[in-house]
Amino acid sequence: MVEKLMLDYYLDQPRALKNVFENSKKEARVFTDLIREVDPDRIYLIGSGSSFYAVKASVRFMESVLRLEVIPSIPTNMPGIYGQKPLLIFLSQGGSSTNTVMAAEKRKEYPSVSITAEDHCRLNEIVSRHMNLGIGREEAGPKTVGYTSSVLFLYLISLEGALANGKISQDQYAVKLAAIRTAVNNMDINMKRTKQWFERIKADLSQIESFIIVGKEEAGDIALEGALKILETMRIPSSGYEFEEYLHGPILQISEDLAGIYIVPEDEDKKRIESAAKLHHSVSPFIYRITADKNDPDPRTLTVEKTGYSFTQIFEVIFPFQIIGAKGPKITQNKERRHFLKEFEALHPIKHENGY
Repeated sequence: MVEKLMLDYYLDQPRALKNVFENSKKEARVFTDLIREVDPDRIYLIGSGSSFYAVKASVRFMESVLRLEVIPSIPTNMPGIYGQKPLLIFLSQGGSSTNTVMAAEKRKEYPSVSITAEDHCRLNEIVSRHMNLGIGREEAGPKTVGYTSSVLFLYLISLEGALANGKISQDQYAVKLAAIRTAVNNMDINMKRTKQWFERIKADLSQIESFIIVGKEEAGDIALEGALKILETMRIPSSGYEFEEYLHGPILQISEDLAGIYIVPEDEDKKRIESAAKLHHSVSPFIYRITADKNDPDPRTLTVEKTGYSFTQIFEVIFPFQIIGAKGPKITQNKERRHFLKEFEALHPIKHENGY
């Protein structure tokens, strides 16, 4: 049932993200007004799980258009709130994540805004200003549409805030918005190609015991979310790394039992990441690459349409990890692995106790 739900949400992403486009301009007025009122010198982005990975993946873009330092944080390990005029943004799709709710409660004295998919939730009771993602409730535990929609929403409100407050020009706004829209419009073809790729590699899943995912810049953030999706659903060890971090130690994990997914950039580091994938392939048959190279002959390679901008990768290369999460468990039956998260939740619920 979870797998079916997750697959439904996975397939719904093109429609949902187009709705975010339509909804975000109105919702962004809250953010634009808050930017004008606070004139922040620093923004703190707070979220847990996939919300944190969405926050982390949005930082580079937000900083580039708002021209402010943006600090991503999990709610249980927030840094000190410094600067003369900080602004806090709490992201929680359901608005009931216990740790995010507690973090908002403890920092009510600071200017804050919540972003949720619910108008009525505990987080919105604490934080006086609220923006709605416009995607509705995602019932599946492992989030798909919630992740991509959250990144898109943060991108779009940042663009609106930056334009309204003179941080970027109308031309800069138009170029970035067009690139994002193109990436979202390309989701249908990229998801179709991902489905075809999955059919080619699905027999491997019953033999794979662990995954490592490697990407550069925003693709490094996607690697974190991709590893979480596989871990949540397949319940096998999975880890994601930014490429340079991977080279400084984690590359030593390479073994015949470790599968690798390498997100190949179209820049000066393409050959280096290709070399890392080739090195891994020298000991393991389960090596997969995601690339924009239409001439790649390897059937285990997924070729996707890209805009050429690093910040749009979120909407271009996340799908392989989501489809493995949605369809992989049915293939492997999880090999009778215990579901330790459910066992822990029976002892200590991780959503707010009031039932939101």
